Amino acid sequence: SVEVEEDGNVDYCHTCRKHGNLLCCDRCPRAFHRECVGSSEIPDNDWECHVCKKERAGLPEDVVDGKKSMDAICATLVEYNFSDGFVATAQILSMIHEMVLTLMDYEFGELFRVPVDCHAVPGYKALVKHPMDLGSIAAKLMNGAYGKRFHSRKSWDDVLIAVLKDIELVWHNCFTFNFEGSAIYRMAEVHRRRSSNIQKKSFYNLLSDNVKNCVKEYVAAKGKERGVTVAPAIVNTSSDKAQTASEAGQNMK
Repeated sequence: SVEVEEDGNVDYCHTCRKHGNLLCCDRCPRAFHRECVGSSEIPDNDWECHVCKKERAGLPEDVVDGKKSMDAICATLVEYNFSDGFVATAQILSMIHEMVLTLMDYEFGELFRVPVDCHAVPGYKALVKHPMDLGSIAAKLMNGAYGKRFHSRKSWDDVLIAVLKDIELVWHNCFTFNFEGSAIYRMAEVHRRRSSNIQKKSFYNLLSDNVKNCVKEYVAAKGKERGVTVAPAIVNTSSDKAQTASEAGQNMK
C-alpha cells in the first residue's frame, strides 16, 4: 500500500522504497534519498525530480494506438456498426480504454483503480455526490454502458463526452475531498497530467470541437464548484496537431 503524510509527499524513497531522510519533489508527491538521486547538496526551492522531468518530456507509453482493445470495444458496439462515425469512435474509445489501463498500472494508480470505500472513509459521501474510479470506467467501456448513450441520443460525440467527463470526475472528486497540497491530492495531479499527455499524443486531435469544448466547460464548471480556476489541461499548437495527426495515421495502418 502507499504510505502518505499530509506534508504533501510520501514517506519512502521512490528509488529504493526505504524510509529515512528524504528529499521531496516540489512538483509531485515523490521523495528520494539524496544518494539515490546522486545529489549531496540540498537543492534550492522548486526542486523537480527526474521522474517529473521524464513525464513532462513525454514517456513512450504516452502514445496508445488502441489496437489491443479495438476488437473488444467493437464487440460492445456491434449493433451500431453501420452508423456514421462508428469506426472513428471505436478507435478513440479503444485508445481511451488503453489510456485508462495505463493509468491504473502507473504509480499511485491503485488509489484510483477501485471505488472509494465510503464506510471506511467518513464524510466521503457527504462531499462527493458522484463517485467515480478508473476501474469502473474501464468496465463501462467493456460492457457497453457508454455505447448505450448512442442508442438513446444517436450521437457519438455524446458517448465520447460521457467517458472523458468520467475521467475528469475521478480527479475532481479527489480534489474535492482531499486538502490541496496533500499527498493524495498531488497524486491525482500526477495522474491528471499523465492523462492529459496521453490524450494529447494519442487522440486529442481526433476529437470534434464539440467534444473538446464540452469537456473543457465541464472541467471549468467542476473547478468553479471547488472555488478554483482550472487552466485547460491540453492546449494544442500547430506542431502538436501535426504530430498527433502523424501518429494517428501511423496507428491506423
